[in-house]
Amino acid sequence: VVVSVMAAAVGSDDVLRVGFVWVTPDARELGFGDAMLAAVIQWGRGEGAIGIEGQALPGDRQTKNLWERAGIVARLIVTYRPL
Repeated sequence: VVVSVMAAAVGSDDVLRVGFVWVTPDARELGFGDAMLAAVIQWGRGEGAIGIEGQALPGDRQTKNLWERAGIVARLIVTYRPL
């Protein structure tokens, strides 16, 4: 049974970018996201990555917490309002 998925790639600028993270609601808070992120970071280092980026949408506290537990902090906040 698949309980979690993470996609990541190292760009031409050598930055490891996590495209998405998903953990089934019943498996959240059990360490799957942390384990996947640790594995992706290890893989990225092996690929020569110099940094890591990820995104969390406003109100997505679980994803923001995942990044912060790994020491990944916000460096840009993009604001938006429909016109």
